[in-house]
Amino acid sequence: METFLDLKIPFPLYRAPVSTCGDYARAQHCCVTRHNSPHCFRLGVGSWIVRACENCGFNLSLSSSCGRVFSGNCGQCCAFVSEESDTDGDAYISYEALRSGLGGYSKDTPYGMISWQQLQSGWTQGVPGGTFSNMETRVTQNGWTQVKLPLDVLREITRTPDFNCNQGAIWQFCGTRPLVFVGEWRRRDFEKNAPHGVPADQFFCNVLNIAPASKKSLDDACVYVFVNPELNNYCGYYEVD
Repeated sequence: METFLDLKIPFPLYRAPVSTCGDYARAQHCCVTRHNSPHCFRLGVGSWIVRACENCGFNLSLSSSCGRVFSGNCGQCCAFVSEESDTDGDAYISYEALRSGLGGYSKDTPYGMISWQQLQSGWTQGVPGGTFSNMETRVTQNGWTQVKLPLDVLREITRTPDFNCNQGAIWQFCGTRPLVFVGEWRRRDFEKNAPHGVPADQFFCNVLNIAPASKKSLDDACVYVFVNPELNNYCGYYEVD
């Protein structure tokens, strides 16, 4: 199946088939560069574009609640900035603009949400009452545990599109490292990808970190699978149709 690498627009954290990315729209008009591009991605809720404040020149993010109008307040002078897409319908960002950091996508993670604000501070939004061993953390006044992540990690994950997921995509991590999304797997995929000598049922349980007795109820589950490329370890989570 076709991947972004096949299209020569690679994402280090996204090795899954292009069909798993609902925001990929092929050739469109990029609202950031104002030029047509052969590879564009839809900008919706949770996405942003970067603009210089007309008042003070400070870079700020303009987010969208409807996919057409982007707005935000400058973090330097507090001026309100608003911009409307120059095309009818949805707004899109080109691959080049996305990878250059001229726009981005929020990511839900086990450590909490990562968006523009977290990209500036280095701390995730946090999880209520979260406990994360061997991680640099801090607790907010409302009891949310935030995790400190490297700037290069925050840049990379927000410059990666999301995958289709009915209940909301959750990008998996191993320590401070985001894992690589490899696809939506069903039973046949576990049979195909199981390591040599490991039964498919055992591989399934290993990926989801569940007991064998729990497997039968999940035979029809769609599993969102990630891999640690250094260790060749897989993990994931599931949805049941």
